[in-house]
Amino acid sequence: MKIKDKISIDSLYFGYKNYDSSYTSNEERRISTHNLFGSSRVRWSVAKWVTMSDEEKKEHDALSWCFSDVSGRCEYEFVMFPWAGGGAPHKVDIYQMYVEPNKELLLDIISRVTISSAKKYLSEERKRRKK
Repeated sequence: MKIKDKISIDSLYFGYKNYDSSYTSNEERRISTHNLFGSSRVRWSVAKWVTMSDEEKKEHDALSWCFSDVSGRCEYEFVMFPWAGGGAPHKVDIYQMYVEPNKELLLDIISRVTISSAKKYLSEERKRRKK
């Protein structure tokens, strides 16, 4: 189901489960819900994508442009072990577990972001990064 309404980049949300990064060494790590668009790297990439010209977009793949930062980075990786029996552990990342299987949905979400909200985000983020 595609939703046609335009949305602000500030309201983007796609929940995923991963280990909570806020723990001390003597606490047990817990799995919690995170927002894929809560990453400043992802949000920056989405804003850049939305503000690109159509010609520039033809040179790149939207999914990898917007979400490549959640692929292969240790903070987005975890190891899956077989429940029982044989089989070796397998390392996966958020890109493999959540982005690729939800490609159509994520691309639809990105396509609905308003250019004005993306430009505003980029402008504010540039100011914040200069401080």
